[in-house]
Amino acid sequence: MMRRIRTPDDVAWFLRHTQAFQGGRVTDLHVHKQHLLDESSGREVAAGTVLTAMIRYELSIRDIEGSYAANRVAKLTMKGVTDFSVFEQEGADFSEISIIHADTAGGRLRLWFDPQGELYVICDEAEIEE
Repeated sequence: MMRRIRTPDDVAWFLRHTQAFQGGRVTDLHVHKQHLLDESSGREVAAGTVLTAMIRYELSIRDIEGSYAANRVAKLTMKGVTDFSVFEQEGADFSEISIIHADTAGGRLRLWFDPQGELYVICDEAEIEE
């Protein structure tokens, strides 16, 4: 399943669907910076940044027979990244997610992967694939 996240309704669905990755962990984080050659000036210019996070989390599921936990892996691709922060100091581990916060403002998507903002991203849109 793949779904694009851009609007406030998409953000609400995303947070409900993943249960805000409570207790999850970022297992991989990739930064891809794109550059293009400007032929008129002969210089390379920035053409965008994409951040991809692989997140392993446990989803609580309730059905007629009761409730159980399902382990899931999500690939969250954040496109059109204009600002991001990955902050990890000695003794800290940014990969542990207590809960993810997300909102939209000014046509941009903002994601905090923990209350302290040790992993923070502002982007145009995101895609989740599970």
